[in-house]
Formats: sequence, C-alpha cells, structure tokens
Amino acid sequence: MARILVIDDNPQIGRVLTAYLSRFGYEVEYAQDGSAGLRAYEASTFDLVITDLVMPEEDGLGIIRRILATNSEARIIAVSGGGHRVHADDYLTLALRLGAKTALEKPFDSAQMLEAVREVLGGGGGGGRGGQQGE
Repeated sequence: MARILVIDDNPQIGRVLTAYLSRFGYEVEYAQDGSAGLRAYEASTFDLVITDLVMPEEDGLGIIRRILATNSEARIIAVSGGGHRVHADDYLTLALRLGAKTALEKPFDSAQMLEAVREVLGGGGGGGRGGQQGE
C-alpha cells in the first residue's frame, strides 16, 4: 500500500490524519514541522506528501519547491487555514501553481481528505482544490 508523509505543526491534525489514513491501509509517517518533514522525505520513499503551508522552521511552500526540485513527479496535497495576513485561498492557489496536485482548506473533513488522497494516488486527474480541477 502507498506510503504517505504528513507534515503539519498541529500535532492533533497529524495524529488524526495518521490514524485515519492508516485505517484505510496506508502507511503513514508524521513530521511535526517543515524541517523534520524534509528530513523524513530525504531519508525514505513516499508516494504522497500532505503538507500544511503555514508552519515554523520551513513553510509548506518551501517544502513543495524543494521536493519538486528533486522529484518533479512527486505527489503533494497542500492544506492551509491561512495565516496572520494572508487568506488560505491565496496560499492554496500558490501551492497549486508551484505543483501541488490538489489543495484543501482547513478545516476539512476526513472524507474530503480520503477522496483527495485516493484521487492523487490513483492518478485520477488531481490539480484542483478539494478534488476539483485546478486553474
């Protein structure tokens, strides 16, 4: 089954996503910040990366750039609830332009995430927010 790396500075989200996706047979590893996520990505092989965009250490946009610079075929789902001065839509749009396959705005529900994971891993198009076609 597919290996997924979840990178999110909110441990509650990390634990919930790890437990939920594991129930569907995915092997999930969790990293609590961007730097730890990049180290995990470089140390192992993952079929999918789910990354928050607003985090300390290394933000999700930097993670997307660095991963795609070394592996242009990497599959990435971006998630964000926005930041202090920027709305989530702005971050998510930029993530898609950088190469994320799909993007979800926080809060999302488990079913939305599972649908996005299955779509991206199944090669069923992707490229949009919430499973819809992108710009």
